Amino acid sequence: MDKEIAEILLKAKAVTLQPNDPFTFASGIRSPIYCDNRLLLGHVAEREAVVRWMADIIQKKKIDADIIGGTAMAGIPWASWVAEKLEKPMVFVRAEKKMHGKGNIIEGGMVKRKKVLLVEDLISTGTSALASVDTLREEGAEVNDCVAIFTYGFSEAARSFKEHKVQLYPLSNFAALIDAAIKQNYIRAQQKDHLLEWSKDPRKWGTK
Repeated sequence: MDKEIAEILLKAKAVTLQPNDPFTFASGIRSPIYCDNRLLLGHVAEREAVVRWMADIIQKKKIDADIIGGTAMAGIPWASWVAEKLEKPMVFVRAEKKMHGKGNIIEGGMVKRKKVLLVEDLISTGTSALASVDTLREEGAEVNDCVAIFTYGFSEAARSFKEHKVQLYPLSNFAALIDAAIKQNYIRAQQKDHLLEWSKDPRKWGTK
């Protein structure tokens, strides 16, 4: 699964690798990779494969969910497709309350005393996904699991998910992506160790 999803990301150009000319994240982290899973929305076969794998994980891991929840904005389409495939209700979590109307922060219905499975497109530090977990819990939902398309594999994220008592199920990860990129000649095999160092310590990597 992780290799297939990595190949899908590369084929759709949702991932750009620039080890010699790193990107800069909003957090200030220097990164050899930029992942934009929104580009998958324009690739029908690829997005169907992602949804199929998400549903497969949920079923194989026997994740008990009354509702599928999406993070705004990137997680909304994926949560919608997964909810449709599993025939479940769906909600999405706003980054902040609406300043008009009913002032909702969760759209789609009540989540109180419901088990909600969160769907996210990308996990970096995990901050945005876990903020949605906190919001859902504040509204009375039970949230124990999160399914995501891709994770950079930061130890910071792993610690945060553990502290929040949320099990993360990513379809693919940075290490699998690097292997796929080498296989498809996106990067040279000699660059592998240098790139993997980034996921182990992204904040120091950019200073080397």
